[in-house]
This record gives sequence, structure tokens and C-alpha cells, in this order.
Amino acid sequence: MKTRIRFDDLRQLLLEMGFSEIAGSEEIIFRHEPSDTLFVFRPYRPGDPVASYNLLEVRDMLDARGLMAAETFENQFKKTPA
Repeated sequence: MKTRIRFDDLRQLLLEMGFSEIAGSEEIIFRHEPSDTLFVFRPYRPGDPVASYNLLEVRDMLDARGLMAAETFENQFKKTPA
């Protein structure tokens, strides 16, 4: 995935999908109880670009849990041409 997805954009997507956010001092956790899915991130600031390995983990886990197809996840962050 060669995009610059900001943490705030990923956060918004996960919250819209029903994940709850738990902010700690050294990590940010997103949990989706119905699917028993958990993501743990370093303490990103809202405008920070998300590391590729985090995006791949989220994409693959959402797909594996049947929450969102990998292609749909990637399309969430594509910019519409001007």
C-alpha cells in the first residue's frame, strides 16, 4: 500500500465500524468485541502517517474476520481525482 494514510483517517474508519478506542500512555488500542478483534498501535498523533505494516495488519485482519474485504479497505483511502 503506497498511500499516506493519516492515523486520524484510520481511527475514524475503525470507529465507524464499531471499534471502541482505548488510549493508553504508550499505546492506542481499538477493540471490536463482536468479532473479538484487537489492534494495538504506538501512540500516533492524529496527523501522523500510519506505518505500512500497521495498514497491512488492519487490512488483513478486517478481511479475515469478515468485517471488510481487503479491496474495500484499500478503496476507503483512495483520493477521488480532481
